[in-house]
Amino acid sequence: RRQRRQAGNIRIGVPPEEQARLFERFFRAENAVLKAPDGNGLGLYLVKNLVELWKGKIWFESPADWGKEKKGTAFYFTIPL
Repeated sequence: RRQRRQAGNIRIGVPPEEQARLFERFFRAENAVLKAPDGNGLGLYLVKNLVELWKGKIWFESPADWGKEKKGTAFYFTIPL
C-alpha cells in the first residue's frame, strides 16, 4: 500500500524549459532566483533522495501555460506504508 501526499505548492511556477533540472543538486530556476535570491538549490534534491531512500516516488505538476497564468507548481510524493 502506498500513501500519496501533496508536499507543497510554490506560487511562482517553474518555466517549462527548466523543469527537467528541478531535482538537480544546487539548481534553482531563474525566476526563483529573481524572486527570492536566498537559497542554495538543495531542498528538492534532498527531499527527492530521501523519498527514494524510502522506496517512494516524487513528482510535480506545473501548468503548461506557466508564462501566462503563473499558477504555481504542486509537488507530490508517495511512500510505501
